[in-house]
Formats: sequence, structure tokens, C-alpha cells
Amino acid sequence: MKLTLAQRWLKRFYPVPAALVRKRDALAATILKWSGLWPKVLKRYGITRNRGDLFAGGKEILALGNSTCHLCAYFETQDILGQWECMNTCPIVQEAGKSCYDCGSGYHYFLKTGDPGPLLRTLRRALKRQKGKE
Repeated sequence: MKLTLAQRWLKRFYPVPAALVRKRDALAATILKWSGLWPKVLKRYGITRNRGDLFAGGKEILALGNSTCHLCAYFETQDILGQWECMNTCPIVQEAGKSCYDCGSGYHYFLKTGDPGPLLRTLRRALKRQKGKE
């Protein structure tokens, strides 16, 4: 069976769901996903974006949130009131000094503009730091 363009995007940029990724691979998997979110890449695969939701053929194919974030799978907890919060050990928090939930984060910038650049730069710095510790 031939894959649709959207299925090819998922296979290339989101091959392992966040819930199944190994912790040591979470940062690289996050970088891979976000590298596929450039507007020209999404257009090439026939995908449109509405803030943090990706669509193809009028159907949602991926919601960009904590349930699809490879890092959140390991670095997020739920408080006593049921609110999700990012742990200080998250590579994004360690590198940027703020979580994706905070105003001014690379994630919020992406939601407003569709530009994944600031978050990708943070993620790549975090990967470089992580490799320096190995």
C-alpha cells in the first residue's frame, strides 16, 4: 500500500511515538520531529498547521503537545491539582532556563509564528551539552 504524503512525513520525522522512545534517544527524536516543522517542509508534505496541530486532508495527524513530546515522556510530572509541569531536569529547561509552557519559550514562538528555529537551536545546544557529558 502506498503511503500518503502525511504518512511519509510521520514516518520520516516522527517514527517513534513519544510514549515508546528510549530516554537516551528522546532528545534526538525531539530534534528530528522539530526539524520537520519548517513551513517549507510541511508544505512539501501537504501538511497545514493551526498553532500546535498538524492537518492533512482536513484531518488532524499530530497535536504538538506534551503527549507527543519525546522529552515530556521523561521530564514532565503532574502536580496535585492535575496540572502538568516540566521538571528542571528537562534538557530544554536546563538550556533555555524556561519550559515550553513559559511565555517567550521557543515552543510559544512556534505556536505564534510557525518558525521552529528558536526551539531547534535550544534543542541542538542541549544535545551538544549532553554529548559533552558522555
